[in-house]
Amino acid sequence: MTKTNEFTPAQIKAIRKIIRDEIYRHDKRLEREEKLNQQELDEADAEAAMTARDWGDLD
Repeated sequence: MTKTNEFTPAQIKAIRKIIRDEIYRHDKRLEREEKLNQQELDEADAEAAMTARDWGDLD
């Protein structure tokens, strides 16, 4: 920072890159979690369908 406590253009550019990188990592983690949750939901649906088929529709 300069003596007037302001960030230099280079520092601002570096900070923006750090923020963009963090947002990108966060978004990728959310995508992985959503994919895993969907996979678990699909597996549960398949298991429920097999159970309903094996035991008859109990609805």
